[in-house]
Amino acid sequence: MFLLQSQKKRNSILILSTVAALCFLALYTRNRAQSIDAIRTDYSSETPGRRVLKRGMALPDVIEMNLADIDEPFTENETPLFFHVPKSGGSSLKQYYGICMHLVTASQNGIVGHEQDEELQIVHIPPESQQRFVNVDVSTPEGLQRASYLGFGRANIAEVMFSPYLFKSAAVFEGPTYRGRAFGLFRDPVDREVSRFYYRRGAEHEVANANTYLPELNFITIAKYSLTSFWEGNAVVRMLADLNENQKP
Repeated sequence: MFLLQSQKKRNSILILSTVAALCFLALYTRNRAQSIDAIRTDYSSETPGRRVLKRGMALPDVIEMNLADIDEPFTENETPLFFHVPKSGGSSLKQYYGICMHLVTASQNGIVGHEQDEELQIVHIPPESQQRFVNVDVSTPEGLQRASYLGFGRANIAEVMFSPYLFKSAAVFEGPTYRGRAFGLFRDPVDREVSRFYYRRGAEHEVANANTYLPELNFITIAKYSLTSFWEGNAVVRMLADLNENQKP
């Protein structure tokens, strides 16, 4: 009975992951041409060789050098970088890419049991699993620093990378030869925060993370929650601007 329930749960995850990925691909295909045109019209050609917005704002050096532009051809030295905004479908995509597509992924999973490794390698977590991970944790600033030290950005070992830190992830690469190519999924910010509220109330499996599991939220309404310091507010703006949770955009 337990095995049957586990299989049903896994099948459900796979179905949801597939649906999420297909939705993303459909939206990407439909909007790619319009997106490229919009981007082109919003850039100035006054500075050859550098992407500069018409408003006079140049892209930060780490983005300019280490992340490929959307209309540039793919190269064999690029690593797809998924900008992971929490509660926006990223976890489902991890399952899809790792389980369904059998890609080597870099996230937080590959570090388990490999914290002291001194070189990059592909590992199975757990060992009997078919999922393959790079033995780094790119979900934290400290983990990204370690990945950079081990040469992750020029190794071409990961087939897709997941991280909520766009700037720090870009800094891992060594452009213009070795670059990342960023993409992401985004969700209505209010819907995302509502989802986060209910998740944090019952995320007992993340009890070690004091900023995630908050059982006290079971005793307040979401309206009161929105007035507390737990409500993120402009979280994605801060992530895109490389600001921490205590800094205002």
